[in-house]
Amino acid sequence: MNRIRTRHPAALALLVGGAMAALVPVGAAVAEDSPPTSTAMVEIESAHLVAKGAAADVTLSYACPAGAYAYVGVTLTQRSGPEITSGSSYFNTLSCTGDTEQAVLRVTATNGMRAFKAGTALVQANLNTCTFTCVTVSDSEEVSIRR
Repeated sequence: MNRIRTRHPAALALLVGGAMAALVPVGAAVAEDSPPTSTAMVEIESAHLVAKGAAADVTLSYACPAGAYAYVGVTLTQRSGPEITSGSSYFNTLSCTGDTEQAVLRVTATNGMRAFKAGTALVQANLNTCTFTCVTVSDSEEVSIRR
């Protein structure tokens, strides 16, 4: 077995330590070149009647990582007289820029015998976004539908 001997063990330690220290700035430079990470979010903003209550436009704010694939679904439920009226809609080609964007989804009254009306309703929104993994975020709020 051959052993490597050195006359200056301190010089060898400095050489190995210097090589390792030189790698640290390279890692930092790689992090600077990497795209910023962003989390997904959805928030219900407002709802407005359309066509005398046959539908309602629901405005959402959302954010998803730049370049991700994303779609959003909305359900609107309201008590209308003695019945419950509800409807749902989805949008599957959202633009993901990493910034907060807005989308308007038209929800048609499909369940129940009555139209939507101005007043209180429950809105539920789900945003699904996929990059390397998929994430679902939700918001559920009581809103005042306006004319």
